[in-house]
Amino acid sequence: MTKRKWLLILLIILLIMMVGCAVTRDNSTPAVLDDKQEQVGLYVGEAIDAEKVYPAEENNNQSIGDQAENNQSADETEGAEHDSDAVLPLDANNSVDKVRLLVTRNFGSQSILQETVGIEKNWTIMDLLKSEMTVETRYGGAFIDSINGLKGSSGGLSGEMQDWFYYVNGICPDVGGLDYIINPGEVIWWDYHVWKAGPANAAVVGCYPEPFLHGYEGKIKSTTIMCPTDDLEAGYRLEQALKAKGVSGVKVMQIDEGLLANRQGPTIMLGEWEDLCRSSFLQDFNQAYKRNGTGIHFNEMKLELIDIKGQVSRSIDGSAGVIVATGSGLGDPCPLWLVSGTDLQGFQGALDLLLNNPGKIAGRYNAAITAGEVISLPCY
Repeated sequence: MTKRKWLLILLIILLIMMVGCAVTRDNSTPAVLDDKQEQVGLYVGEAIDAEKVYPAEENNNQSIGDQAENNQSADETEGAEHDSDAVLPLDANNSVDKVRLLVTRNFGSQSILQETVGIEKNWTIMDLLKSEMTVETRYGGAFIDSINGLKGSSGGLSGEMQDWFYYVNGICPDVGGLDYIINPGEVIWWDYHVWKAGPANAAVVGCYPEPFLHGYEGKIKSTTIMCPTDDLEAGYRLEQALKAKGVSGVKVMQIDEGLLANRQGPTIMLGEWEDLCRSSFLQDFNQAYKRNGTGIHFNEMKLELIDIKGQVSRSIDGSAGVIVATGSGLGDPCPLWLVSGTDLQGFQGALDLLLNNPGKIAGRYNAAITAGEVISLPCY
């Protein structure tokens, strides 16, 4: 067979193969995006349950603490037993592979989502959020740009810069959402608010009994309760309440200036402000009210409530109590909590609420209590 005939045969074989490939390609089914996937921009990659992600409007306008209080009233009407702080902590039988996810606006004043969510091994904060919400990110996926269409804003020339901030067990982390590995039983809280008060809120109280129960980054440190010498009984009452919720390693002691300044674990200060203010550490803490993020300032026998700009929004002359938290910086595993009052009545009101009805502080950054009213802080 001549060389020309061999070339002709090879050419015919190649033509047959090309026709076969073309038919296969034309008969294949292209990927099709449904309308719902196009609408959410494929950020999650799965169908979104609109009723689950976008609760009814009346619920969106309530804080989590208000919802807990309303739920309690309903249960009391029906004669059912109700643990009012069950809004946040997980059931002990379900804590093995679940966490609590909260999404709010304006320092917890508006609830968007609150539910118990199953997690997978080695999930990050970002994995959890994307499993439940529609998320856009920036900077290679490390920074949240929007959740359910609520987008961070620079505010322009005359507006206010707003962004998403997150907390783990009431502690504002020092790492991004891609770097924090979730531990079972934790409370993850995202809140959308202005920047003015954001960096100062290193710790919040609305995840109680966290951080005393699960700590931070999977490390649980012993809790210290400090009281004036003549009021250690209040500390023992709180110790028993914490242990009843599963917190271990609680110690009650007199006020120690050295341990206040160099805390080895979460620390709770209990007592009337008149007694606590003898501590030089707490005096400095009180004077730093524009920076410590608690939203309170004791001015002699008055309690001043501070807004997000660091200004006095309201002044209470009578009895008032506070439950507030602060930290030495982001990712501080040893936050300082203060449960105090302008007088004995104010202090006892705050302590009784924490012991017997902590659901009323659920989802609040900090809280003041006066005449039966629970006020969310900072004032907004």
